Amino acid sequence: MHLLLTSMLHPKMSKVLTGKVVYIGDAARTLLESPGRRKHADWEHEQVEQLGFEMVDLMVATTPLEQISDVLDHADSIYMASGETFDLLNALKTSGADQLIINKVREGMPYVSSSAGSVVASPSIDPIGVMEFGQPCPGPPRLHRLGLHRQVHHSSRARHGVIWS
Repeated sequence: MHLLLTSMLHPKMSKVLTGKVVYIGDAARTLLESPGRRKHADWEHEQVEQLGFEMVDLMVATTPLEQISDVLDHADSIYMASGETFDLLNALKTSGADQLIINKVREGMPYVSSSAGSVVASPSIDPIGVMEFGQPCPGPPRLHRLGLHRQVHHSSRARHGVIWS
């Protein structure tokens, strides 16, 4: 698997992303609804776009599964945007896009992400529950996610909390 999981963007993104990039922006949906917070979502999108790859924007929460599958079938890599982790996970699970993405990444499609996009790639999103709610997160004891890597990791030595896999 080719994973680059960051807290927010990373200089090596251009070495991992290839060809046509699917930009999945569901985590930023609530940011896009707020003029004050929209700047962050727009800035992140622009940063990825400036790398020069052909980009296809995809909101899995509002796209039929067959169309999501078709978009992924014609893409070379995935960028999962930052934002609200629980909104993103809900969109991935309810749309069925989670399994499509898991399959593509396991087949070798590069996956690059920031913040929420990195967290949902972990075995569990339990560790961030306290960050989002100020106490252990609600719901089942283990919030299932994509499980593309073994643990959420942050190292003070790693630039931007990067996980390579």
